[in-house]
Amino acid sequence: MQEGVLLPFPTNMYADPQSFDQVNNEVLDDLFNHAEVTTTLYNLYMRNLYTTMLAGRDIARKIIFVRPQMVFPYGHDIMSPKQGLEISQKLSKYFHQRGTDKNTIFIAPYCEGGHWMLLVINPTLGRVWYLDPIRSGHPSNRPHIVEMINHSRFDTATSWTVVKYPKQANKVKDYGYTVMKFMKDIIQHAPTGILPNDYYEDTYCDTYTHAQMEEVFEELAHGIFKAWFTFNSQQQ
Repeated sequence: MQEGVLLPFPTNMYADPQSFDQVNNEVLDDLFNHAEVTTTLYNLYMRNLYTTMLAGRDIARKIIFVRPQMVFPYGHDIMSPKQGLEISQKLSKYFHQRGTDKNTIFIAPYCEGGHWMLLVINPTLGRVWYLDPIRSGHPSNRPHIVEMINHSRFDTATSWTVVKYPKQANKVKDYGYTVMKFMKDIIQHAPTGILPNDYYEDTYCDTYTHAQMEEVFEELAHGIFKAWFTFNSQQQ
C-alpha cells in the first residue's frame, strides 16, 4: 500500500466514529481509470455529499451514513452466523444511539459478490428500502443481509421495500456510480424518514445516461482533490 494523505471526516457523519480515510496513488489510479468503485471511493464520495449538501443544516442530524466496510466487511459472499451477529450488534448499538427519531434514516451502501447495492434504513419505523442498480435483485435473494439488518433493529418486525428506481447504464462498472447517484438523489429530496416507493418523479428515468454517470464521477474527483488540497494547505 502506497503512502498517501489521511483525510479527516466530519464528526457525526458516520454511524460509527470513523475519522479518516487514505487517499494515495492507488486510489487516484482507480479514479482516473474509471475502475470499479472501491469502499474508499465510496467513503470519499459520501464525505463530499456531507460537506456540500448536509454540513451546517438541520437535516444533517436526520441523514446518517454507514460505512460499507461496516455492513459487509469480509469481501466475500458468505459470512458466518457469528460474523453476521457481530455486525448486527454493532448496527444495533448505533441505531439505538442515533436512530431513535422516526425521521432519521441511515444510508448504507454495501457490496456483495462485487456488486454494489443501497439500503436506506429507518430503525424506529422498522422500514428498509432496497435499491439495486440492475433492478432484477430482491432482498429475498440476499437472506444473510436481511437477517443481519432485521436482527439489528429494535425488534424483529422489519418491513422491506424494493424501490422502483432508475437502472444503471450498460457498463458493468457503472453500478458503483449508480448507487452514488441514488444517495445524492435521496439527500437532494431531504426525506423525513420515509422514501417513496416509486422514487422521485423529478429525477426518475428508466435508465441513467452515460452523462449522468460522468457527472457523478466528476463530483467525486472534484471532491477528492478539493479535500486533499484543503487538508495539505492546513498542514503547511
